[in-house]
Amino acid sequence: MPTRREDFDGGVVLAVVIYGVVYNGPMNVVVYRFYEAAYREERLGRVASILAKVSTDQLVSAPFIYIPAYYIITGLVRLHPPGKVWTTFLDAWFDSVRTGWSIFIVGQLVNFSLIPVHLRTAFVMVLTFVFNVLLALVDAEAEAAEADEAALEMGSAPG
Repeated sequence: MPTRREDFDGGVVLAVVIYGVVYNGPMNVVVYRFYEAAYREERLGRVASILAKVSTDQLVSAPFIYIPAYYIITGLVRLHPPGKVWTTFLDAWFDSVRTGWSIFIVGQLVNFSLIPVHLRTAFVMVLTFVFNVLLALVDAEAEAAEADEAALEMGSAPG
């Protein structure tokens, strides 16, 4: 984790902003329209509709669409080679999903039950910002550990 001002990585910030603005916001609009059409309260009832939306979001969309897209987009924006992007994603996937669940299960229950439809993307973008900061910190810690390991293999002191 960055501890000094010089450690601040503007590339990470830029990558997270690009992910949120170019991909995640517009994608949420599309996905939430799909959820509203597929899981209509009139057909399923209020509770079943909310649970279907949260379940689909957290068991399908988050682990298999949003999280892979986060690692691919942010890695490529940071000019990491595709092989490193893929390895980083695979190494971090489970922890990212688990961290996401700690924020988004409750967050999406609130979103789909209390937030008006036209404000849901804005609400989840705030949650996503917090989550992306956590992912960036996990990614930075993994990169620091990788650099320390490489330094040890080269016979020099880390960091």
